[in-house]
Amino acid sequence: MVEMARFFGRFSGRRVARQCEQLVDESAGFVMGRLPVRLAEDHRPIPTWARINPLAHGDETTLHEIADGKPSDQTFSEREWMRALNYLASEVELSRAHAGVTLLEIQREVLIPLELSLVKEPCDGVGTGPRDVVRSVVHALEKYRSGWLLAKPSPPVSRQDDEDPSRSHRVA
Repeated sequence: MVEMARFFGRFSGRRVARQCEQLVDESAGFVMGRLPVRLAEDHRPIPTWARINPLAHGDETTLHEIADGKPSDQTFSEREWMRALNYLASEVELSRAHAGVTLLEIQREVLIPLELSLVKEPCDGVGTGPRDVVRSVVHALEKYRSGWLLAKPSPPVSRQDDEDPSRSHRVA
C-alpha cells in the first residue's frame, strides 16, 4: 500500500510540474504576443481572443510581419484569420501614423482592453469569426482616432491675428 502511494505521489507530482510548466509557457506567450504559437504547438484550439494577442502584445517587428503577410511562424494557418490579421495589423500601423503615437500606446489604450473584453465573453462553442473581430478592432481604432483628434489641442492663436484689421472677416 505504501509503495502504491509513493508511485501515485510521484505521478501526481510530475503531472502538477507539467501543468505548472504549461501555465508558465502560456503566460509568457500571452504577454509576449505569442500565445497562438504556444497553443498551436500543443495542438490546442486557438480561442477568438487569442487571435489578436500578437497585435495586442507583439513588438513592432511582429506587427510588420503580420501586416506584410509574413509571420515568422505558421501560427495562423487558416486563410481567413490570416487575412483578417494582415488587415488589422495594417490598420494598427495606419492608426499609429495618423495619431503620431507609439505601438505601446495603441496596445494599451485599444488592443489590450479589446482582447480582455473578448476573453470575458462566454464561450458557447461557437467562436466569433474573423469578420466580427475585424469589425470590433476597426471600430475600437476609429473610436481611439476620433478621441485622439478631439483631445488634440488646437494651435494657439497669435495676438497679431486679432489686432491685424486686414485679417478681419467683418463685412463693412
